Amino acid sequence: MTATEERQLVFQGAESKVYRCLYYGMPAICKERFPKAYRSPLLDQRLREQRTTREARNLVKCREKFFLRTPTVLAVDKKKCAIWMEYIEGGKTIKECLDEEEEKIANTGKITLQTVKLLLSMGFVIGRLHSAGVVHGDLTTSNFMYCEEDDTFFQNNSTPSETIPLEIPQEVLAQISDNTENHSSIRVSPASIVILDFGLVPEKNNEEERAVDLYVLERALLSTHPFLEHTSTLLLLAGYQAGAVHSVAATANNHNREKERRQKWKATLTRLEAVRARGRKRSMVG
Repeated sequence: MTATEERQLVFQGAESKVYRCLYYGMPAICKERFPKAYRSPLLDQRLREQRTTREARNLVKCREKFFLRTPTVLAVDKKKCAIWMEYIEGGKTIKECLDEEEEKIANTGKITLQTVKLLLSMGFVIGRLHSAGVVHGDLTTSNFMYCEEDDTFFQNNSTPSETIPLEIPQEVLAQISDNTENHSSIRVSPASIVILDFGLVPEKNNEEERAVDLYVLERALLSTHPFLEHTSTLLLLAGYQAGAVHSVAATANNHNREKERRQKWKATLTRLEAVRARGRKRSMVG
C-alpha cells in the first residue's frame, strides 16, 4: 500500500468513505469506494473502478489544464477503488462560511460583501468548470471550499492566483449592509475556491446536463441557506456568466472560442428555464 495504514474516518457517503491519513508522511485524504452487496460482484467492481478512474482524471484535468483549484491527486489504486489526495489546510466549506454570515444577515436584514464574494466566486468557478467540459453532478455548498492560503501549483504556474473584477447585479447592490464605499464590482480570486468530490460526474456534457447541474445547486442553496432566497440565484448566475466566457490560460490565445463559449452559456441558461419549469410542475403534481 502506498500510504500508511493508520487512518481516521471523516465522512461516509452513499458510495464511498473518506479517511484522513498520511501519504509518505504527508497529511492526505483517502477516498475509497466500497462494494455494494446488491450488485453482481463483477459489475460492482467494474462500476467502482470506472467511477474512481473518471473522478481522478477529472480532478487532474480541471487542475492542470484549466487551472481550477482541486485537491492534488497523489495516487490511485484502481483495484481498491481508492484515490489519495492532498489534505487542504486552513479551508472551510462554502456552507460553513455562509452559515457564519447568516447571523450578521439576520441582524441587519441585508447581505454582507463576504456573502456576495462567496457566491460570485462559486458561480465563476462553476462557469469555468462547465466551459472546461466537466459537469460536476453534485453541486452543493458543501462541495466547495474557501481557502485564502496560496496554492503552490498556482504560485509556480504561468497563471498565478489571479483576481478578477466581477460586477455586482444591480438588484443586489441595495441589499448589501457593509458596502460603505458603494462598490459596484468586487474582485474575486478563483484560486481561493477549491472544488471537491467529482464522484458523480456524468459521461455526457451538454446544455441539459449543465442546466440540471445549476438547478440542483439552486435548490440546494434554497434548502440549506433560505436566508439567501432573494439573492443567491442572481449572484450565482452573474458569476457563472463571467466564468463561462472567461478565457482560461490554456485557451487564452484562442480568441475564436469566445463566441463558442458565449453560445454555450446562453444555451445552458435557456435550458435552465425549461428545467426549472419541469421542477415546478413536479412540485405541483407532488
